[in-house]
Amino acid sequence: MATSIDTGVKDRDEHLRSNDYFFDMPTYPEITFTSTVVEHGGGDSYRVTGDLSIKGTTKPVTLDVEFTRAAHDPMGNDRIGFEIGCTVNRKDWGITWNASPEAGGVLVGDITLDVDVSAVKRSG
Repeated sequence: MATSIDTGVKDRDEHLRSNDYFFDMPTYPEITFTSTVVEHGGGDSYRVTGDLSIKGTTKPVTLDVEFTRAAHDPMGNDRIGFEIGCTVNRKDWGITWNASPEAGGVLVGDITLDVDVSAVKRSG
């Protein structure tokens, strides 16, 4: 769900979720990624290519995936972890608003996706 966007600043997160130039979550509540290709990059590294859909627009992207570890957790579950990341040009999905502060630069940059995954093996 797009509501999981977390920049570390509550007011900014609420603004991003609004229909005020950004993700328009009332109209587009989901951001989805569907993988199409998984490639082993050597060691614990992988590249996963797929289709990223934001605001009704779907574009191909490639994610860098790092296997972090496998463990048997205290509840008796077999668990594996991954760190996933990439940066995409927000303009490719129609998120174009920006402003130039007096000090220079821009207020809004590209979208950085950072995902930590902890997957639990299901029995049966």
